[in-house]
Amino acid sequence: MSDSGDRLVRGIKWAVVAVICLPVIIGIVAFVSWRTALATEVNGKLQAIKTAGLPASGEELNKWYPEVTDSANAALVMTQAFALLRTFDDPRSNSIAAFKIPHRSESLSADDEQLLADYVKLNAPALAKAREALALPQSRYPLDMRYGNNILLPHLGKIKELARVEDYRALLAARSNRPAEAAAGVQNILGYARTLDEEPLLISQLVRAACVSMARGSLERTAAALDEPALERLAAAFNSAQRTNCMARALIGERAMFVPVFRMSWADIKQLVNLNSPDSSVAPAPPLPGKSPWFVRASGFLERDLNFYLGAMETNIDFALKPAPENLQITNVSPRIEQEAMRKKYILSAMMLPALNRVTVRQAESEAHVRLALTAIAIERFRLANKRLPATLEEAAPKFFAGVPVDPFTGQPLQYKQLPRGYVVYSLDRDGQDDGGKEKPANRKSSDKSTCDLTFTVER
Repeated sequence: MSDSGDRLVRGIKWAVVAVICLPVIIGIVAFVSWRTALATEVNGKLQAIKTAGLPASGEELNKWYPEVTDSANAALVMTQAFALLRTFDDPRSNSIAAFKIPHRSESLSADDEQLLADYVKLNAPALAKAREALALPQSRYPLDMRYGNNILLPHLGKIKELARVEDYRALLAARSNRPAEAAAGVQNILGYARTLDEEPLLISQLVRAACVSMARGSLERTAAALDEPALERLAAAFNSAQRTNCMARALIGERAMFVPVFRMSWADIKQLVNLNSPDSSVAPAPPLPGKSPWFVRASGFLERDLNFYLGAMETNIDFALKPAPENLQITNVSPRIEQEAMRKKYILSAMMLPALNRVTVRQAESEAHVRLALTAIAIERFRLANKRLPATLEEAAPKFFAGVPVDPFTGQPLQYKQLPRGYVVYSLDRDGQDDGGKEKPANRKSSDKSTCDLTFTVER
């Protein structure tokens, strides 16, 4: 074959190789460019978080959540109270575990009243120690946020149990015409909630909200028996419980704790597998040192997930920082976030975000409970001063409150309606529909789709 023929053949071969390889080369260049841009974007978001003075890891969260000196730390004394909690050493332990306070329209049997009295007496030392704690100005339970989703939070269940004992104590005191003791029980429940004010964890803030709700329920059952001094003290206590930054703080903490999950090392992955093993004896531990597997880092699969998570959490935090009801607009945004996470296979984000996207609604509910309680207290104080109920909420202002509290779900004043034997104050709740003060059934089934209001009812 002539030289020209050889050159032609070689040229064709190189052309074929180029045609085959060029797309591969272009693909590699495009992937490297995308991966570099992704890393730059994620690192930029993490740097922005740190520049704002916020934590981006569990270790940084430990430093961001300020330490409290032992002499001022209510949490340390609360842990002593936890150690004093007791239950019966006989079959009554089952009865108290299953006990539910009856609806205000139902009577408390003599046997149940004795059961509660004995349980409160049994735990009197724990309540006394907890009251010592509430006299201290600050609170920080001993937590290590490096553990992430493996963090142990034994204090939360104990706080709820102490609050339950106080609820029983307040109910018994109101039935025995001891208004000061009844008010102290409600006030202490709010105090237990206050020890969680600064704890930057979602579950902690949900427990705090549950305690505030319990205090509102306890007040609802005892309000008719309270005198002016007791009501005045409770007005101050519920005013102090009006905290609107708790959920935003919790979201900041959740974000920080879960960023490392997207970059788990081999040691972390093996530890996680062992923890989930049925026969595992491995104790939870903080993240272990090391880099994530090279192929995971190279693929960018979890890095793109982290990028989405950081953006979604920024949106959640921004909305949580807004005042109600503006913050509730997140309910229109969060379904789109969840759908995108599923559609684009952001696996970790799809697992974690749904629970976080709903916290602003829980915050609004907690605010509503506080405002309903404050409104009812103002009504009761007006009634004691004037021997009648106010015709409108405005009539109770400005002596008993500066102005009618706003419904966090609507931005409009709370609703008030007199009843044949009392009154109801209510919020329109998350559906925004005025149901005339219709109370949620005590044992409402999940299949019940009827709408209700968030109510505070006092009957005599």
